[in-house]
Amino acid sequence: MTEHEHFDVVVVGAGISSLSAAKEYLQCAPKTNLLILNDNKTTGGVWSEDRTYSGLQTNNLRGTLELPDHPFGDHLGIKQMEHPTGEAVHRYLLEYAEKFKISHRVRHETKALDVQKLDGGWKLMVDNKGRQHSITADKLIVGTGLQSIPQSLRLKGNAPIFHAGLLVEARAVLGKDNDVHRVTVCGASKYGWDCVYNMASAGK
Repeated sequence: MTEHEHFDVVVVGAGISSLSAAKEYLQCAPKTNLLILNDNKTTGGVWSEDRTYSGLQTNNLRGTLELPDHPFGDHLGIKQMEHPTGEAVHRYLLEYAEKFKISHRVRHETKALDVQKLDGGWKLMVDNKGRQHSITADKLIVGTGLQSIPQSLRLKGNAPIFHAGLLVEARAVLGKDNDVHRVTVCGASKYGWDCVYNMASAGK
């Protein structure tokens, strides 16, 4: 990468909304020089491989969480009227990106740090594995969603204390620690129930 790059369109995020926006834009203007910035290691947004975990399922039934031009196939291992697993949704989004030839446009582990509006375009400061540089674009699409940044709480108590967004790490640490017999989960959202299920499955 050079210290400065220019693109016709930059898409921030690589989840379902960003991928579908990129695909639709390229379908209308195939020659567009389009870049997708993804701060995860893999495509998928909240459904990227590094953010899914054992026991994760959608709240949606199969068929209600799919894009109209790419049906959720039987080969993903989810029957009709079942809740797709996190792994299945991740695979589905990878297939979507491959099918519409946008995978090569995704730049992984690259985070948008700052965005400035310019006359006739946008300037982004990005970080790729510790290296910062600027990117300009004629157009900008922001598809980072509502769940990208955990709302961490400061709680008094014995360490370790994990945010539910770090359930993969928490299961690895707490689930295998024979000295940990009890785990307290604060909150009864879907994440909270996933935490309870995972810790109970680990014998806590």
